[in-house]
Amino acid sequence: MLWTMLLTYPLMSVIQFASARIGRVTGCGLAVNMGAIWTKPLVVLLVRLLFIANCINIGANLAAMGASVELATGIPSLPITIGEAGVKFSLELSIASRVRSVCAALKEKLGSGWPRSSQSSWR
Repeated sequence: MLWTMLLTYPLMSVIQFASARIGRVTGCGLAVNMGAIWTKPLVVLLVRLLFIANCINIGANLAAMGASVELATGIPSLPITIGEAGVKFSLELSIASRVRSVCAALKEKLGSGWPRSSQSSWR
């Protein structure tokens, strides 16, 4: 299955790069920019589909990590998976709050020029 990286990695990189450029130039996320072009029901449907796909992906990753721990230790994967999910969720919440406070401090120091750049260097 490693051969799929030859196709998927460049495509993923281009999508990430294009999304970053759109966000940098407009100062808004993709959902806001899509909302300016498409109808609200279509954007809501796309965001919901993305949310569902991300949830399935996270669940599959957690299950794979639990299964790998079971292979290595012999401990059943269900309690390991639930424990990993709890640890990752609590870390996500604590790290996100710290990032928000750092971003607020940067915004205060840099003033109105953040996060939107007044000069677009990518053109």
